Amino acid sequence: MVSPNSEDRVQWVYASANNQELAERYDQWASEYDKDLEEDFAWNAPQTAAQLFAELVPNTAKVLDAGAGTGL
Repeated sequence: MVSPNSEDRVQWVYASANNQELAERYDQWASEYDKDLEEDFAWNAPQTAAQLFAELVPNTAKVLDAGAGTGL
């Protein structure tokens, strides 16, 4: 079972013995994952990336978003 502390969750996931266990642990963490990134780890990469992108890329540019990431 997932630890209630998000920092412990990271260690718990990293301690997976194999890919199957890793996938199972991420599945168990999934419902809290985005909240943990935003609240406990101050994950702001999506906002920072969007801001820099808007500053550096012309608004007429064509962009392909491959859809990789958490969806934040």
